Amino acid sequence: MRKRPSKLPLCTAIVLLLLVLVTVLALQVTASSAQLGDGGDEVRQIQTQLTQRGFYSGNADGLYSPALTGAVRAFQTSESLPENGKADAATLAALFPKKAPQSNAEKLLARHIAAQSMGRPYWEQLACGRALLERLRQPESPRTLAALLCADGSLPKLLRVTPDAASQQAAAECLNGK
Repeated sequence: MRKRPSKLPLCTAIVLLLLVLVTVLALQVTASSAQLGDGGDEVRQIQTQLTQRGFYSGNADGLYSPALTGAVRAFQTSESLPENGKADAATLAALFPKKAPQSNAEKLLARHIAAQSMGRPYWEQLACGRALLERLRQPESPRTLAALLCADGSLPKLLRVTPDAASQQAAAECLNGK
């Protein structure tokens, strides 16, 4: 009786090939970039960050416009990046540098700023954060930000607020004395 060749090696090879293909496609999809004509929250964050850095003066409407392309090019030039007007991986890494994890105080302050002034100009968000920190410095105030927010009854509401990138950056700047 003659043995039939096993199909197991062929099936294994096909499965491995499919896994490699899926992995490559997933990496291409997750490689974040934005360019002229794109839109959405990622573009809005790019607009906000470029506005805060003085490169973009348009509205943060989430649309990748020719004006945003020019702002990205100017930012790329200032960072010695290839100037292509696209928010590619290198541009995004320079625009949104990784930072140390937030402290609890920074998280709470960012939530407070978001609840009180999200969508307002950045300077108003900074003013909101600074005002709360000034209240904390008063002799009659509780000693921690959490205790202050708990005392005025706003802590439970703040725990439901998700701060945006601008609120988080404002909180960090306020706590760093900027």
